[in-house]
Amino acid sequence: MSWGSEVTVGMQRVSINQGHFQKQAGFGLVESFISIILLAGFLLSACHLLLNLFSSKLLDETASKLIDSFQKARQLAIETNTSIQITAVNNSWGNGWELIPLDSSTNSSAVYKQEQLAEPVVFVGHQQQSIIFKSNGMTSNLNPLGDSGLIFCNANGKGRRLTMLASGRVQVSNIKQECGVSS
Repeated sequence: MSWGSEVTVGMQRVSINQGHFQKQAGFGLVESFISIILLAGFLLSACHLLLNLFSSKLLDETASKLIDSFQKARQLAIETNTSIQITAVNNSWGNGWELIPLDSSTNSSAVYKQEQLAEPVVFVGHQQQSIIFKSNGMTSNLNPLGDSGLIFCNANGKGRRLTMLASGRVQVSNIKQECGVSS
C-alpha cells in the first residue's frame, strides 16, 4: 500500500493522503452505543407509560360499570315505584353484582346481573354488601357505600374510591395509600 491510496473499511471508504486520514462520514462506535442506549431508555419509558395507561383504564372501566349499575337501580326504582336492591354476589363486588326488586308481590329474582369482572381488581376494606334504592330514588341510608366508600385496587397499587350520597350521586377519586402504596 502506498501513500495516497484508498482503503475500504467495512462499507466506508477512507482515503489515506500523505499520512493524514480524512474525516470519516457517518456514526462511529461510540455514537452508535449512545444512540442504542438512548433508544432503549425511550422504549422502557414508553412501555411503563403504556402499562400505567392500561391499568388506569381497567380501574376506570370498573368504576364506570359500578356507577352505571347504581344509576340503573335508581332509575328502575323510580320507574317501577318499588325498592330495588343492588347487592354483591357472594359478598364480594369482585364476583359481580345483581339488581333485585324488593316488592313482595313479585318473585324478587334479579332483573340485571353483572358477571364477575374479567380483569382482576381487588376490593379492599370493609365494604357495604348491598344498597337499597327506594321508589323516590333515594337510598335507604344517608351513606350508602359506608364511611370509607367502595375501594378497589389493581396489581400496581393504584385504585379508585367510590362514595355515594343518599340521592344516588356517585363521586370517584384516585387513591394509592389504601392500596398499599405510600405517597
